[in-house]
Amino acid sequence: MSMDSIVQIVISRQTAVVSRPGFGVPLLCAYHTEWAERVRFYTSLQGLVDDGFAVTDAIYLMAQSVMSQDPSVQSFAVGRRALPPTQTIECTPTAQASTTYTAKINTTPYEYTSDANPTDQEIVEGLAAAVNAAAWQSGTVYAAGAHVSNDTSKVYVCRTGGTSAGSGGPTGTGTGITDNTCTWDYLGPVQAVTASEDDDVLTLTADVAGALFDLELNEDYESADLWAREDVTTDPGIATDLAAINLENANWYGLQIDSQSKAEIVAAAAWVESNKKLFVPASADTACRTAATDDVMSALKALAYERTGVIYHEKPHQYAGAAWMGEEFPKNPGASTWKFKSLAGVDVSSLSETSVTNIKAKNGNFYVEVGGINITQDGKTAKPEWIDVMRDIDWLHVNMQADVFELLANVDKVPFDHGGITLMQNTVQARLEDAVTRTVLRSDPAPTTTVPLLADIPTSDRANRHLPDIKFGGYLAGAIHSTRIDGIVAV
Repeated sequence: MSMDSIVQIVISRQTAVVSRPGFGVPLLCAYHTEWAERVRFYTSLQGLVDDGFAVTDAIYLMAQSVMSQDPSVQSFAVGRRALPPTQTIECTPTAQASTTYTAKINTTPYEYTSDANPTDQEIVEGLAAAVNAAAWQSGTVYAAGAHVSNDTSKVYVCRTGGTSAGSGGPTGTGTGITDNTCTWDYLGPVQAVTASEDDDVLTLTADVAGALFDLELNEDYESADLWAREDVTTDPGIATDLAAINLENANWYGLQIDSQSKAEIVAAAAWVESNKKLFVPASADTACRTAATDDVMSALKALAYERTGVIYHEKPHQYAGAAWMGEEFPKNPGASTWKFKSLAGVDVSSLSETSVTNIKAKNGNFYVEVGGINITQDGKTAKPEWIDVMRDIDWLHVNMQADVFELLANVDKVPFDHGGITLMQNTVQARLEDAVTRTVLRSDPAPTTTVPLLADIPTSDRANRHLPDIKFGGYLAGAIHSTRIDGIVAV
């Protein structure tokens, strides 16, 4: 005889769980053709390599910046852009006598040394010729500083002028390579970038759409004021790509994109603003650190975007914004401010006080050394708002909404009576108390939740089973970023 005939037990599971965005998951968005879907999730850099990405690809470099922080995020998403940008950067030199101007494209440093009476145009023309290095020619007179390509797409610079040999030309990767009466130094491989010049502007354009290049100008160009630089890559439709990516899988929160152009950052920021994500791009545009009002920081400030915070950084391939996000996202909302953070794998900027003042005036961010410690400053979005506040409020919004929905989905009925109203109130209050525990909200005064009296709820709302006017109040915990200490010492 079965026990079921005497004691029957039926256990119903009320365990419906609402999908909630991963507030610790960044999305790295870049053009590629390695796979067809719009989103994949990874837990390691090796996963990218296994899927065919090269360690020099933008996706890998962004992920490396994210995963180099300690502790690192548990996972990151890769979003595939289907519409490739054609990267274009404009560089404008300031002529200084007897100065070597360097444009390092990826691993190859192209050079031009000015004479005693230089003009901006001759510097631009000299660098354009260097980047578009012509093939080595036999029996040709070369001046010191000339650039050629030879030996299966290698770039060489002439160190000692003279006449080249009848055949062969420079080979290998050494320095002081003898070529009849010339000597050559190897600089690096030929890069898939074309240079053009228009008066005093050097324009560098990628030869292939979607294939980004890294550009570093003279390391001391901030202090020496040698260059103005702007990424003028046009937007091929990044909002369209982001919408398709988010439609396929929205379980991510932070956005990073491969491009650092003003047009694409502004377009992505507009999409982020209406989709409740967080965007922390980097920009190497020098106008960010000047009093100019047409740079990307100024544009976002004018738009009062509260979900995008730009960090100025001279080295695009280090993806300072991705590193910053990677440093903060392992921490729970409420646990950290975005100021005073050291970023592994990211060099500090050498900024003058004037540059710092200009960036701050535009609600921008930067990474410098203070008192021997490398720190991010100030941790703001363009509106301005603190980046951590935006993440904290988004976390509270999403989780409170999901808490209430799970309550409604996991019971047969929340009755429209005093007990049901109290149950709804307690659910909201519980999330507020969790926010206090996480230091999203202050404990003093404690957050409160109020609900309407049953008798005060309009008949139409009760008939439509709609509970109106649940309200809560609380105070952000915030963070201390500076202080003043006054002391008196007496004898």
